Amino acid sequence: MRAFHRYGKRHLFKIILGSSMMLAFVTLFMVSNSGSIEIFYDIPFMKVDSANPLIIVITPTYRRPTRLADLTRMANTLQQVPDLYWIVVEDATEKVKLVERILIRTRLPYTYFPVKTIPGYPKRGWYQRTEALTFLRNETQLILNGRNKGVVYFGDDDNSYDIRLFTEYIRNVKKLGLWAVGMVGGAPVESLNVVNGSVVGFKVKWNPKRKFAVDMAGFAVHLDIVLNSKLIYIYIYI
Repeated sequence: MRAFHRYGKRHLFKIILGSSMMLAFVTLFMVSNSGSIEIFYDIPFMKVDSANPLIIVITPTYRRPTRLADLTRMANTLQQVPDLYWIVVEDATEKVKLVERILIRTRLPYTYFPVKTIPGYPKRGWYQRTEALTFLRNETQLILNGRNKGVVYFGDDDNSYDIRLFTEYIRNVKKLGLWAVGMVGGAPVESLNVVNGSVVGFKVKWNPKRKFAVDMAGFAVHLDIVLNSKLIYIYIYI
């Protein structure tokens, strides 16, 4: 009985080791034209539906007590969305291993790289979004992976997301998409004032005199707009 038990453990170890080796070989990464930045694809999840626009989520992140919990919550949502690519930019000089472990577990195609905020930018992810847009413009074909359409969404890692936001709203954006956002700016909901299908105003509490009073989570743009512009994030003190 003891001999069988020892054999069983050895056999189980071989199975686990073999499975781990197989798993190690199903992950493909490519070094982009942007230096040493790597683009990761999980081969079983690389099947492309070229008719489905790729959703490209750009997420700036930084060290804080709730960061790993926030990212885990976000990852649990994104990994259920088909045809999605995740760009995560760390506000630091180096990547964080625990953050990358979360990204790997999603089995989503992703890029994760560090960019420290430069003087003149507020530490709210603005510079990281600009660098992500630059990376996206430089590596469009690698990221699209055979698709010809995409939609860009700026998803912060401290928000809660409903899957339907991605599958029913972001995926269907043709040029620019806008929608309501809950629990933001001191209001239970920030929304749009729409008349005859056109946005004529914004129902917000915080700084309602803004020309475009839209939360970062409240819009997405078609990839063509990003590629055909020099859009960057700047901060203007009013």
